[in-house]
Amino acid sequence: MNVFVRALLEQTKRENLSAELILIEWNPPSDRPRLREVLSSPNEEGTCDVRVIEVPPEVHARFRYSDRLPMFQMIAKNVGIRRAKGRFVLPTSSCHSTLGGFEGSTQHAKAKSWIQIQRPCFRMADKLTASLATCMGARSAMPHSGLDLDWDTTVQEIVAFIRRIVTKAEAKGVVIGLSGGVDSSLVAALSVKALGKERVLGILLPTDFTPDQDIQDAMDLAKLFEIRTECIMITPITASFAKALKVEIDDSRVRIPLANIVSRTRMIILYHYANTRNYLVAGTGDRSEDLIGYFTKYGDGGADLLPICHLYKTQVRRLAEYLGIPSRMAFKPSSPQLYPGHKATDEIPIDYDKLDPVERMLFDEKLSSPEVAEKTQVDIKVILDVLKRHRSSAHKRCYPPMLREW
Repeated sequence: MNVFVRALLEQTKRENLSAELILIEWNPPSDRPRLREVLSSPNEEGTCDVRVIEVPPEVHARFRYSDRLPMFQMIAKNVGIRRAKGRFVLPTSSCHSTLGGFEGSTQHAKAKSWIQIQRPCFRMADKLTASLATCMGARSAMPHSGLDLDWDTTVQEIVAFIRRIVTKAEAKGVVIGLSGGVDSSLVAALSVKALGKERVLGILLPTDFTPDQDIQDAMDLAKLFEIRTECIMITPITASFAKALKVEIDDSRVRIPLANIVSRTRMIILYHYANTRNYLVAGTGDRSEDLIGYFTKYGDGGADLLPICHLYKTQVRRLAEYLGIPSRMAFKPSSPQLYPGHKATDEIPIDYDKLDPVERMLFDEKLSSPEVAEKTQVDIKVILDVLKRHRSSAHKRCYPPMLREW
């Protein structure tokens, strides 16, 4: 991390930037020099003032690793850090560190202009982008071109979209199925921004195999954004379907059909709450999964609006982090939880960090399969599989065929 700090200092001097660098050092070490000692004279020309805030072990121990953002926010609020041009805040510890700014009027940490340093990529901002990556020897680890966004503009666009659709429908609010995952968490956060917490209703729809942590995360998310919730255990409902259809729930031959019943049961309940309140159902699908048909027709694909369906999964995660959604939710492995042990990565062709660039090049840039394989270094068989899934799932993304159009 000291290498990165020095690279930042060198860059401020080289670009003639005036900045205050505030470094948060977690759990200062006893067996090596502290950061304040290492950086006693970081910048001879005085263009960058350095301030080190040490987090003692007793405070550090109160927070799990995934919850360091709340700790960071608490520290920032207590020391009165305000957002200002040329001011950077950098927690130092490992590769998982954050550089960001704060809202000046509230003295409260706000995820705006964040620079997130994470394996396997570095995302820098403004003039620091390419040069800092070069200083770190990490150019090959930069995010795939085309997946980075102006996060503030993206939020504004989605918020305006939600307001427009709800207003046009003369609806009073939105219903969202909360799973504790990143997609539903992000849609909930954006809906609250668009409509206010009073007009957003979160519905938890667990089964008897839903992990307790997922339920807790969904409740924590609702508490974070202060939205109302209802919780319906759907196992008795889905079990009644299996009984009526005379099939065994643990029969592997009907695993997918029964999994689809789970998804469609959730859709039915969401629409019940929407209908009784004159709300719309806000879907939580993203572009990564929708392009290859990784959703249930008339299940999680059944919604009145899809606020984040234009975003790839990696973009969804980063936007969630930008909005202050806890890391344990933003970066949780995806799973629809339609059967015990269900994980998205068991069913999609490749992990999202590779799938997203492939889809972007295929469907946004319209590159050929060999070109995509060469640029992404992904096996051509995987590229062809993505295309096949896209073609075979086209019916999921269209209105049913008719003899005559409307």
